[in-house]
Amino acid sequence: MASQTLLDLRGRVRAWSNRKDFSDELLNDFISIAQARLNRLLRIPPLEADAILTPDSSGAVRVPRDFLKMIAVWYTDAQGRRVSLNRKDVAYIQQHASGPKGCPLYFARQGFDLQLAPIPTDISTSSLELYYYASIQPLTEDTDVNWFTEDAPEVLLYGALTELSLYLRDEIGAGQWEAKFQNHSNEIQNMEDTSMWSGGTLSINPTK
Repeated sequence: MASQTLLDLRGRVRAWSNRKDFSDELLNDFISIAQARLNRLLRIPPLEADAILTPDSSGAVRVPRDFLKMIAVWYTDAQGRRVSLNRKDVAYIQQHASGPKGCPLYFARQGFDLQLAPIPTDISTSSLELYYYASIQPLTEDTDVNWFTEDAPEVLLYGALTELSLYLRDEIGAGQWEAKFQNHSNEIQNMEDTSMWSGGTLSINPTK
């Protein structure tokens, strides 16, 4: 299946479901739900992102809005020294954040923030680099494309058809489309897992 825009995907969902009575808004919802599921399921390079942030006076950093899961965290001090931080639980961080300031060694996720410990001494000239899994940008306009539409449009289609079937209370249809959605999701992840160990890069065009 070739690269798809949001408009193309809606047409595919209508054609494959043989239903012409759904509004664009409702079909967009089905596609959005499918993509949200893929963002949560997959851990592949297209979902990796990097952000450079500055801690506040309490040693806290607000995670990016597209944040899904942390991969690694590095702190760079005023002298340019870069330190990899270790993850700890919140209680551990609170205990160590209450002590003397210094170069952070640990972090914990606390709500929408990352809390560092010790609290940095040179906040204005230091930075925190987050390497994390991020949500791929949603499709909102008819001409929008993203990694899923360009490299794995089938899995978005099958996910949207699953949601359409659930909306219609068609359990048999939902089960059939969900099986295809899961199979293609697993294929994408398995290809990445294999390429990671073999030193290759992800390149996939799933078949029906």
